[in-house]
Amino acid sequence: MKFAQRPRDLRKAFGASVVITDLVSEQTKITRICNLSVNGCFLSTPTPFDKGAMLRIVIVHAGAKVVALGCVAYAGSEGMGIAFTKIEPHYRAVLDQWMSDLAATKSR
Repeated sequence: MKFAQRPRDLRKAFGASVVITDLVSEQTKITRICNLSVNGCFLSTPTPFDKGAMLRIVIVHAGAKVVALGCVAYAGSEGMGIAFTKIEPHYRAVLDQWMSDLAATKSR
């Protein structure tokens, strides 16, 4: 992986369902998140969207959800890395709580 393609924030292992929709074609996919950070995630899918595709991302986990806009930062045979571009404050709070929970779990 080239330096520019590396995740810039520490991503934590995270399992959740996600619905992603390409904002141009309106094509929708349902898949799983493998890992998560405050600025993005990696989605496992054999058919990733192209690098640069703009997406709407809906993540559902433990009875809560986060809705974000994002861009495909890189795509490969295992899936795609998504950089979040916009998250409303109330969804950002949920994401921050998930990250806090992940950090607490790891430190136990």
